[in-house]
Amino acid sequence: MRVDLDKWRAIDYNERLKKELKILERSKISDRNKNLILKYMNYRLADGVSVARVHREIVSLRLLCEKFGVELEELDEESLIVLLAKIETYGWKPATVNEYERDLRMLLRMIGKNELAGRIRVRDVKDNDLTREDLLTG
Repeated sequence: MRVDLDKWRAIDYNERLKKELKILERSKISDRNKNLILKYMNYRLADGVSVARVHREIVSLRLLCEKFGVELEELDEESLIVLLAKIETYGWKPATVNEYERDLRMLLRMIGKNELAGRIRVRDVKDNDLTREDLLTG
């Protein structure tokens, strides 16, 4: 049996995005945060970012608002430092921390808070601890 790869997808990200939008609508976060996240979603989609990536980003932003009670538009240097400290010490894996910080940085850039966005350093997270020497020996 032959599968038409143009029609078949293992994961339907458009459907996932629709479900996330319903979750966002029911979320207890402020309407200002909801509207900003929707604006961000449209901004990223219009910029040609994949639906899968945009889905992941808006989930991250919603969860940051829910878990830490942040008002995204009201972030200033002091509140950003507190938020970043909470993200770093929440117990997430480094790659997850990186995702949340990267998404927050992109949102801050969209709303014109470039100086704040520049305070967020996104690291290149490695999946393992192999070194160059490990690869050359053996």
